Amino acid sequence: MSSQSDLRSLIHQHRIFFDELVELVPAKFYINNADRQNSTWHYGMSKAARAAAKQTTKDHLKKARRERLDPDKFTSTLKILEQQEMAGSKNVEDDESHASQIAFKVRDIAVMV
Repeated sequence: MSSQSDLRSLIHQHRIFFDELVELVPAKFYINNADRQNSTWHYGMSKAARAAAKQTTKDHLKKARRERLDPDKFTSTLKILEQQEMAGSKNVEDDESHASQIAFKVRDIAVMV
């Protein structure tokens, strides 16, 4: 029985370690951001239009940097993934099949732990 409890504690420690590793990788590298604007620079732009576009880009980058580094607005990568999964689950037409898939996932996780 102690070997089983040792195995459970080992698995739990590995899960915590892996979650911490996932947190170290910025979410922008593996989460598709559909809201991202395609900012292309066109050579046909006038000098004033190019300067205005450049200034708006700088402003957006400053704002994004402030938001990203604001400790009050911190969200973990796991929470972002959960929010996206919840948003995706609202779009599922067949709720029963989705519920059964979640039940299988929960059973698999319970077996692993």
